[in-house]
Amino acid sequence: MKECKVKGKKLEYPLESTGLWGESIRQKKAIIINDFEAPTPLKHGYPEGHIILKRYMNIPIFDGKKIVGAAGVGNKEEEYNKSDLRQLTLFMEGMWRLIQRKRAEDTLRENADEISKVNAELSKANAELSDANEELTSLDRMKDEFLSNVSHEFKTPLTSIQGYSQLISDGTLGPVNGQQKKAVDTVIRNSERLRKLVDSLLYLSRAQAGKLSYSFENVNIMDVIDNSIQDLALQAEGKKIKLIKDIPDNLPVITADHDKMMDVFVNLVDNAIKFTPQDGKITISAHASADSLYLEVEDTGIGIPEDKIPNLFERFYQVDSSIKRRYGGTGLGLYICKKIVEDHSGDIHVTSEDGKGTIIHIRLPLQQ
Repeated sequence: MKECKVKGKKLEYPLESTGLWGESIRQKKAIIINDFEAPTPLKHGYPEGHIILKRYMNIPIFDGKKIVGAAGVGNKEEEYNKSDLRQLTLFMEGMWRLIQRKRAEDTLRENADEISKVNAELSKANAELSDANEELTSLDRMKDEFLSNVSHEFKTPLTSIQGYSQLISDGTLGPVNGQQKKAVDTVIRNSERLRKLVDSLLYLSRAQAGKLSYSFENVNIMDVIDNSIQDLALQAEGKKIKLIKDIPDNLPVITADHDKMMDVFVNLVDNAIKFTPQDGKITISAHASADSLYLEVEDTGIGIPEDKIPNLFERFYQVDSSIKRRYGGTGLGLYICKKIVEDHSGDIHVTSEDGKGTIIHIRLPLQQ
């Protein structure tokens, strides 16, 4: 940086006009170029006085699925590789978690006076009914904030656990024997389960606080389904479950939030895989009418008793305690799916027969 002589550095850079360093944001993935002299359409040339680059690596910094920043490094003596990529990503995500933690602490301090006031109101034995309702509302909001803050606190050490476990597993920090790799892989697998739990709790907290935000655009539902299946393909292969698409090519686009619809189908297909025995089948189908798009996720799993179906979309609901012990989960997946679908002006329901599989039905409007 001391050798760089760029004058009049700007503070704002429109993404569409940035060169190579904006590519990681546009593509939502890391960019590594180990021969910077080679011609590439990604480069827009150097600003006057810029240091000459030999190699370059640039990464996006994610908070969930949202990009919150980018970091670039250059001119390493050796070529950049996946180990450099993991270490830079781990470092920058750790920095972002520290920023989030600071924000959470600031929020707690700002709310200290309000919390004291609520506690004082709760101590009044002869409060009127309207005061009691107001106190209960305040307590519920505080619970959501507490849940959100605690979940963020979980993510800080969890990021390090996953990152460094991966570095050990792939041999970056030195050779590991078979027994050690098996142990580390168990850590990675269970930390991923914990990450999904934390993400679900954060989602629930934002939904209850009315802080879910949507970015509506024209969406091809086939892309959403393809990406969801790709995310869960290894999980299905592990149980020898066939993932089948029965979707026509000429489906109309819908107005939707692409990432939120991904959350819906990942939850639904993940549930179907979880409750479908070995060598089963999961079929995702779709068709359109004049004003609606209809989608179904059908499995050959264990099914659901008829009297349990009305409660499936409630928070933390499990069909029974033995199911929870055997298959795990938080009971939040279908609640989250229902919330997202209804926020898209659609509806969702279940048909099932105990022991013979389940079908999740979704209707989404073509015009909103």
